[in-house]
Amino acid sequence: MNKSERTNKSHLSIEKRNELKYYLDQGESKATIAKILGVHVSTIYREIKRGCFNGEYSPSLSQKKYEYELTQKGKCSVLAKNEELAKIISKLILNENLSLKDVLKRLHEIGYSKTVSINTIYLAIDKGIIPNVTRENLKKKQTRMFSKGLIQIPKSIREELEMKDGDVVQIHVEKNKIIIKK
Repeated sequence: MNKSERTNKSHLSIEKRNELKYYLDQGESKATIAKILGVHVSTIYREIKRGCFNGEYSPSLSQKKYEYELTQKGKCSVLAKNEELAKIISKLILNENLSLKDVLKRLHEIGYSKTVSINTIYLAIDKGIIPNVTRENLKKKQTRMFSKGLIQIPKSIREELEMKDGDVVQIHVEKNKIIIKK
């Protein structure tokens, strides 16, 4: 049995917790129950300790405590602790249409140097910590002009137009806006 299999088996499902309760009520030894459930005996002891109330094991209590403990795992994000910073990042993305790289530059300029990274921002977006921002907001629809008249068309627009290398596009200006057609 490899390490990941052992790790996955050390967390009991509610069904396994109910089985544990059944075998405890039948008077089975903890070592026997561990073998039946396919976990280490220390898992059984931890599980009983977690779900014990008034001297009796409760599978539902244990499950509730387990689920709560899962929510408490891991470090609290810098952005979860600092709502003001999360709001600033939200404004920079939504109002100023900045890329995450530019957001980090701006944060550095206003005194938040080395507070967050791009990965921290992505995780905060995924967890809903940065107000009103989704990964969809990060998809830029701006075209950048380079020297010699070359332009870069963002991936999201290329995908929308189903463009591939070598495709010919028409570009014209209408009311001060550039229109790209395949």
